[in-house]
Amino acid sequence: MNIIDPFKLPSLPLGWNRALPKCPAIYFAISDNKQILYIGSTVNLNRRWFRHERCRELGNVGNVQIAWFQVSDISILIKLESQSIRYYQPSLNIRRCKGDGTGRIQMRIVTKKNGKQYQQAWYDWQLKGGEKTISKSTYIPKRLLSQVQMLEAQKAPIKAILQLLGINL
Repeated sequence: MNIIDPFKLPSLPLGWNRALPKCPAIYFAISDNKQILYIGSTVNLNRRWFRHERCRELGNVGNVQIAWFQVSDISILIKLESQSIRYYQPSLNIRRCKGDGTGRIQMRIVTKKNGKQYQQAWYDWQLKGGEKTISKSTYIPKRLLSQVQMLEAQKAPIKAILQLLGINL
């Protein structure tokens, strides 16, 4: 089994997604601390990242690079992607167990009365409670942000993250 080394591949910052080549590729979203966050495959890298569903989530991480391995034979894309995911186990390729709810960290710009702006972290979450689905957004204090990020990366149950934030359901 040949493993692709994403740290030796060409890469561009996440915000430069329009400059990505129009080629079939396996792609890697890599944080500035060299953590592989997400792996995917596509027949057109440029088009895939034009409106990728992970852009906002990866943008919240900050300083993410998209590295790619161009593939000439598109019939092996899925195999290479699966192999890479199994080997690197990126946090955003892991899903929560069914029934554990959904959630994500979102950074919002808040403007003070004096006009000064700053970023504030919020946890947007959804959880089924019997017949009802509860959808809410909860403020994340700065002192808990790294813990929430870690739990979210591990795809911990939403109730565990909410408990850390002081919400008991």
